[in-house]
Amino acid sequence: MNYSKKTWQNTDNIDWYENIPVESLRDLAIRGGIENGCDIDIIYPYIEKTKLVIEIGSGYGRAIRRLIEKGYQGKIHTLERSKNFIRYLSEHFQSIDIIEAEIATYVPPVKYDAIIGVWSFIAEFPVDEQLDMIKHLSHWLNDNGILILETLATTPLNATNTADAFYEIGTPYGTVWGHMPTQEQVCAYAKAANLKIVQLIEYKTSTDRARVLYILSR
Repeated sequence: MNYSKKTWQNTDNIDWYENIPVESLRDLAIRGGIENGCDIDIIYPYIEKTKLVIEIGSGYGRAIRRLIEKGYQGKIHTLERSKNFIRYLSEHFQSIDIIEAEIATYVPPVKYDAIIGVWSFIAEFPVDEQLDMIKHLSHWLNDNGILILETLATTPLNATNTADAFYEIGTPYGTVWGHMPTQEQVCAYAKAANLKIVQLIEYKTSTDRARVLYILSR
């Protein structure tokens, strides 16, 4: 099917995650300089004392592994829709609660102290879905809860057909579509969702990839 930046949806990326092997996704993290969990190291002071966190789209557990390595004492949940990675997480992370669900329709039975959406999470929603997703997640938070988002500040590796912050990445496992929100857009999303911007953190990974972390709170 032929897609354009105006017609794709987040659900169009599902097949890629079902098809890509764990080691191939890990290789992308290595090339991007985030396999070492540098993003988790940066945000850890904001979540260290929380009791219940959830990561959205954990993949092979890169961020979860780093949380455990750092000695996080709270409870970890993950929401993942890829059966490919649910199997892997179930085998390698018995101490976490794995929720198999589609994020757009899922309503958690509990409130979270922190929600973690790093790597490419928010970018894998079209621009017209991003605000609704942040509003949706804001309802999952405790009164003082925080939502942590991450965006790229440069074109993704192997991206083609880029225009107006849209990107397309063709691989042997399928195609991934994304839209990189600007700092101004993320700040506008936060305001519309009644979230405060606690911190905006610009950093570079070990492979010199520029990224931005946003700490938002109720």
